[in-house]
Amino acid sequence: MTDEAVIQEPAVAAFPGAKLAGLVCATTTRYGENYRDIPKFWQDYLQSGAMQRLHNEAFVKSHTEYGVCFPKDLWTGKIEYFLGLQVMKGDEDKVPSGYEIRTLSPAVYRVFSSVPSDTPNFPKVIFDTWAFIFGEWLPKSGREVDGRFPQFERYDERVFGSTGKVCDIFIPLWED
Repeated sequence: MTDEAVIQEPAVAAFPGAKLAGLVCATTTRYGENYRDIPKFWQDYLQSGAMQRLHNEAFVKSHTEYGVCFPKDLWTGKIEYFLGLQVMKGDEDKVPSGYEIRTLSPAVYRVFSSVPSDTPNFPKVIFDTWAFIFGEWLPKSGREVDGRFPQFERYDERVFGSTGKVCDIFIPLWED
């Protein structure tokens, strides 16, 4: 964890679901490959102009970005990390080739917000939040992740400024 803050107890939120369009990075959790592949995927997205192109598409409902971990094979650890924006209802057919469409189903999530960050190393703050969730909070809570639903990051207007950046991480849990 970062020395600068303590993450608050997560909120409980009913996510209504969303249709997303965007880009995919195939990786695996084996040997920590996802910890290398996903940051590189984000770096390429930000530096190649792909972010600007995606945000300028006509089908975009909201500029809130979603980074979603879709498990492909639990046995091998294969996942798809999907980075996308919400599609306007009925505009799925307007999504050009080159983008993939994914659906986030309605579900109840625990929502962890990263600590506000003014540092240029915001990706580390996000990584530290994931580490807190799985290394501290989840083991202490006695709860289990509900594998029927993906885990995801939501990047709303709070990340577009130069100060106080915050990312929300949505974790589905089995409810009692």
